[in-house]
Amino acid sequence: MTLKFFLSSLNKSYQQAKSSRFPRLQYKINAFFILMRLHLKCREHRSPGDVKETIFGFSITATSYEDLLAMFQEIALKLQYHFTTQKAAPRILDCGANIGFTVLLYKLLYPRSLIFAFEPDPVNYTLLVKNLKRNKIRNIKTFNACFSTKNEMVEFYPNNTHRMLGTLNPVSTNQSAIKVQAMRLSELLSTDVYDMVKIDSEGSEWEIIQDLDKTGTIINCNHYVVAFHTQRDQSAENIKLATSIFEKNGYQRRDGLPHYEQGELISFYKLSPDKV
Repeated sequence: MTLKFFLSSLNKSYQQAKSSRFPRLQYKINAFFILMRLHLKCREHRSPGDVKETIFGFSITATSYEDLLAMFQEIALKLQYHFTTQKAAPRILDCGANIGFTVLLYKLLYPRSLIFAFEPDPVNYTLLVKNLKRNKIRNIKTFNACFSTKNEMVEFYPNNTHRMLGTLNPVSTNQSAIKVQAMRLSELLSTDVYDMVKIDSEGSEWEIIQDLDKTGTIINCNHYVVAFHTQRDQSAENIKLATSIFEKNGYQRRDGLPHYEQGELISFYKLSPDKV
């Protein structure tokens, strides 16, 4: 490692931590040291195999330091999937849990929360279960599955280089397909009410929202954060149509969410009855 690279990593980590959306200085300071470690380990670690790092007190295993750094920058620093509630034990659906990074952050904010985590990539799912078990996370149920409009086996395309970028869209990848279980989100929402649903379903967001609207189950959650993969055959027109669906069902779009590399991240929260 050269002095130039070290100083560059130092400056980059400082700027990223400073501009993070963390409200408290202590979190920004912790973020700086985490970023420094990850930047340096991305440069130093070149051998194949899983890697492990401690982040905010959680021991997290990932397929690479590059993926771990990307998750920390996107999910933690930008608070992409953050939501607020007065409930001590909110019910959360994480549709696209990857290795469990978002789940752990939710548990940091709401230790008593009940979380249902879904991840189709078998490699990511194995790490998800491992990370939750190592950190002794309770009140969590995991499923090796994705979401679609039918309960069936579907083709999923893992990205063997960057495990965050698996997709259901064959047009956006040159990877080989594997068969995974698909489930209907509308069926889950038909049996219970949830406080937060995070939808990062790699290209099937529009169809899922249509199904929620058609079945009338869309109203059974107080807050949605949807990752629209506009670069993966998701047009801006579909985002407008999805927004209109949420609005007609009594939700308001919350703007000002951080930049999302793979498309557009949109938050919808339910208005109180007197504001609908």
